[in-house]
Amino acid sequence: MPDLTPENVKVLANSIGLDIQETELLEITHRLNVIVAGVESFEYPGLDDFEPTPFPSLEEGIDGQ
Repeated sequence: MPDLTPENVKVLANSIGLDIQETELLEITHRLNVIVAGVESFEYPGLDDFEPTPFPSLEEGIDGQ
């Protein structure tokens, strides 16, 4: 994934109602790019050996009610 730009971060933040000040935008952009790079490096050995398993929503609860 290419690095997020400050404009990308601003648009994403605005889409969820966050207003990031220009003075903080570069630092937040840098931190998000570090987080994304870290997550991209995760390895999931054997993940393709498992079928997806559905689970109940939090509203339904464990007993399906």
